[in-house]
Amino acid sequence: CEAPPATSVKHEEDEKSKNDLFSSQPDTRTASDVHFMGKYPFPVKPLETIQANNPKLKTMLRDGIPVIIKNSGLAESARQNWNLGSAVENIQGKNLSIMISRTRQFLYFNEALDHGEYEWNRPYQTKVGVFPDFIDLVEQFTAAKNGSHTYFHCPLKVMNQGPNMKADVTRFNWDWAESVKPAHWGDLETNLLLIGMSNVVTPAHYDALHNLFAQLRGFKRILLFDPSHFKNLYPHPTGHPSDRQTQVDFDQPNFAAFPNLRQLSGYQAVVGPGDVLYIPSYWFHYVESEAEQMTMSLNFWFGGNEPAEDDEEMADEKSEDSKNKTGPNPMPSESFPNTTFHLQDIADIELSIQLENFISDERGGRKVGSFIHEYFDKRFAYLKQKPENVTATAEARTKNRDEKEDQ
Repeated sequence: CEAPPATSVKHEEDEKSKNDLFSSQPDTRTASDVHFMGKYPFPVKPLETIQANNPKLKTMLRDGIPVIIKNSGLAESARQNWNLGSAVENIQGKNLSIMISRTRQFLYFNEALDHGEYEWNRPYQTKVGVFPDFIDLVEQFTAAKNGSHTYFHCPLKVMNQGPNMKADVTRFNWDWAESVKPAHWGDLETNLLLIGMSNVVTPAHYDALHNLFAQLRGFKRILLFDPSHFKNLYPHPTGHPSDRQTQVDFDQPNFAAFPNLRQLSGYQAVVGPGDVLYIPSYWFHYVESEAEQMTMSLNFWFGGNEPAEDDEEMADEKSEDSKNKTGPNPMPSESFPNTTFHLQDIADIELSIQLENFISDERGGRKVGSFIHEYFDKRFAYLKQKPENVTATAEARTKNRDEKEDQ
């Protein structure tokens, strides 16, 4: 039996990624079977995994601790029924946005934030069309092998769903989501469907919303960084079209331009079909699709932390946890020993955003950095000294003042 021509084998490999997402057969692979292209110069720890019925889960969500959740059934109907074939039938919108990048990266931007204050270039282009146009681009870029990629993002509520997709959404495990949702979260804001070619990347960014990230098809690797790494990830300034997104290119890190990157460390989560990843608000996350197959995911975005009137409800939750525990307190978790995890870091981020917005409104976006540097940096330089040096400096000033008064 003769071997098939090399071109035929190559064509079959090129088609494999797309065809797997057309298939209605379950994915029997595990995380150890999957390959990711990215190699990163900072340490990461594996993220904790928990079963959906574990009482500890509610406490972790309440305290803003990221975790991989198994067997929640949150979007099980979508995991079973949604693929490229069903998407062609059920995503019926006429003016859908399809993203096109010359690289594998899709750095989010919002042109509405561009007031001519910053020099920037669109990191990717957007084509408006119908869902089959996305399939055509997948085939085109897969065959071309020129480094270009396409990614489809669309909220469920605006894509004009077909009847089968609508029925699947009603069968989501909404009861489970409501049962684990902490009192201080807001309501469900939106569901965002993401379908992408293999190897696509969403660079590190943070959201002000809590995210239950449901993986439907294929595998993704998510790198998470707690809010204390805000200064190490150099997000674009408030008012920039890529506000909340890092300036650092993880594929080609520039340590000279971003020296704090050397202090970066994080957590790694590899999620497959049926998994749900909790991404807390203000946690930076970097999302990479597997190298072999296309992927499909669905975000469940809930409102961020509600005002202080919910503190009493949170206290009631903690009291209830205390009543129900049958042994040693299940928290703190092994990975995250602090149950008030990064609340101060989040408050600092929110304060910096308010400060940037205020200065931008008064002086313009270009002036924010220079204003802060000119009016704050040198004035408070003495605070960087060791406490004993600060005390000595204060004592010297007092002595000089006394001597002048004596004269």
